[in-house]
Order: sequence, then structure tokens, then C-alpha cells
Amino acid sequence: KVDTPAGGSNFEGEFSDPPDDDVTPLQYFRMFFQEDVLERIVEMTNLYSVQKTGNSVKTTADEITTYIGMHILMGIVPFPSYRHYLSKDLRNAQVADAMSINRFEKLRRFLHFVDNNDQEGSDDKLFKLRPVITAIRNECIKVEPEEF
Repeated sequence: KVDTPAGGSNFEGEFSDPPDDDVTPLQYFRMFFQEDVLERIVEMTNLYSVQKTGNSVKTTADEITTYIGMHILMGIVPFPSYRHYLSKDLRNAQVADAMSINRFEKLRRFLHFVDNNDQEGSDDKLFKLRPVITAIRNECIKVEPEEF
């Protein structure tokens, strides 16, 4: 209930040239989700599936990228359930053609970002997401601020 102090309205700085307009959505995604982040997700997802079932889901970085992309598309065109994207009546081809429902559900079940055994003594409520949050945040910090 305290007024927020107004920031300075004068910008004094220099900008580099704007990025190419030909940046694809996948290239933009990869600016923030670096290969090491995807490899960590792959490693932790495979590890978690082995811990739970004794078998690895044998996922790859490309498959995780596809899985995340499916969720991004699902956020743009929301349906009540992810199963609706794959149903005969409401089928969304971009989502349905990317991955089978069985594989999607398997990845959904085992997707992990950290080893659960590493949590001992941690009070961090975002423990399970912290490595990914930190990595993406570090990439966001590198983005040059714009005047407007």
C-alpha cells in the first residue's frame, strides 16, 4: 500500500543493430532453451522413468523440443483437455501430427528437470524447476533492453 517511485523517463544509452527479421520461432525458442538445458531435461526424464519403472523412456532433445512446442501451441488454441487436440471431432493437426497420444502421455508422466534424490535439506519450493528457471533467466538477462 505504498506508492511505487517513478523511474527516470530519460533514456541515455546506445543500441546495437536489431536482429534479423528472418528469425524463425524455433530459433527464437533455442535462444532461451539452450542445448544444455534440453539435454538436462532428457537426462532427468530418462532417469526418472528408470527410477519408477525400471525402463527408460529413451527420449531425445528433439522430442522434448517437440513436446514443449506442442504445449506452446496448446496455449495459443486452448481446449478443455489435451485429449481434445487429438480427438476426431476437434483434432488440431499441428499438435496431433507432432506426436502420438501414447508417447505424449508417457512424456507427460515422466517429464522431470532434477533428480528427486538431490532434494535433501532443500527448502526451495521451486526445487524441481530451479535449474531450468535459472538457465532461462540467465538467457533472458542477456537480451538487450529496448528504449520502447
